[in-house]
Amino acid sequence: MDLNFSKQIYGEAKKLFPEGAVEVLVARATGPAGQPGKFDPAVCLVHKASGIEVTCNDFLSQTENYIAAAVRLRIACGPKRMNALLEAVAEGWSWKLGRPVAIIATNRFGNAIVQNEQGQFFRIMPEEWECELLASAAEELEQTRKSDDFIRDWEMTALVQRAQTFLGPLEEGEVYYLVIPGCLGGKYAVENIRKNSLRELLAYSGEMARQIDDVPDGGSVTIVPTE
Repeated sequence: MDLNFSKQIYGEAKKLFPEGAVEVLVARATGPAGQPGKFDPAVCLVHKASGIEVTCNDFLSQTENYIAAAVRLRIACGPKRMNALLEAVAEGWSWKLGRPVAIIATNRFGNAIVQNEQGQFFRIMPEEWECELLASAAEELEQTRKSDDFIRDWEMTALVQRAQTFLGPLEEGEVYYLVIPGCLGGKYAVENIRKNSLRELLAYSGEMARQIDDVPDGGSVTIVPTE
C-alpha cells in the first residue's frame, strides 16, 4: 500500500469510533534482554463499551492491521448491538438515571458507565444492584476514571481471574455476575459467580434494584422474578 495513502486511510479509520472508545493493543518485539527481537505487526482493538475484541495479523504493517481491525470492529459493534444494550439499560434502570443515550464502557462483571440525556454519567453495578452518579460532565468523568481507586475497583482484576479459572473465559456478549448480589449478603466468591449475557444482566439487575429501593436497612423484601 502506498505510504501516503496508507496514512490517509489510517486517519479515516481512527474516526470510526469516538476518542477513547477503543483500547489499542499491539504486540511487542520479543528477544533476549537488550537485543532486538522478531517484530510482530498484530493489532488488537477492544471496544470498551461492549467488550468486543478484534485482532488482525493479516499484514506486515501495524498500520494496515489497525485499519482492517478498525473496520471489522465497526461492523461487529453495529447500531443493533448498541441499541440492544441501551434498551436493556432503559428497561432496567430508567427509573434511576433517566433516559440513557450512550454506553461509555462496560467491564467483565457487567458494570456499565452510562450517559443520560441530561449529560450526566452513571455507573451501574449489577453485583450490588446499585446505580450511582459518577459525573455531571465529560471532563469530570475523565478525571474520575483516571483515579487509582476507580481503576482498581473497575477492573476487578483478582475477581475476574478467579472467575476465569473457575468458569472459563467469556464468550462475546457474556459477563460474570453474582448469583446472590452483595446487597443481599452474596459473597464475592467463585461458588456465587456465574455467566450471563450483558443485556439480560443490565435489565434484570435494574428491575431487582427498583423492587428493593425503598426498603430500609434490615427490612424484609419479597422479590418478584422477571420473565
